[in-house]
Amino acid sequence: MKKMIFVLFFLNMAAFAEYRVYQYYVQPNSNYPTKAQSFIVTSMLDPISYKAYHGGGLTKTDLVRTWICLGYTGDGNPPCQGPSEQSLAGVDDENR
Repeated sequence: MKKMIFVLFFLNMAAFAEYRVYQYYVQPNSNYPTKAQSFIVTSMLDPISYKAYHGGGLTKTDLVRTWICLGYTGDGNPPCQGPSEQSLAGVDDENR
């Protein structure tokens, strides 16, 4: 009976998963003129992992903001929107 209660408790806790989302400003880190453009990217990789995975010293990566999302990220689901995008979701286009 105790094992069954423990398993049910564990399964119930798994439903409250969360993950952190990071937003970066990425630009080329080069002394030579390049055609590469700067851009903003949203990722679930932490700053060290993102830089190591996407070019190491070839890019300059600045953390813009971060937030926590609730839910499941499998099956190719995109990360949740940031708090500022969520607050604008209820505003119609003519009020922006």
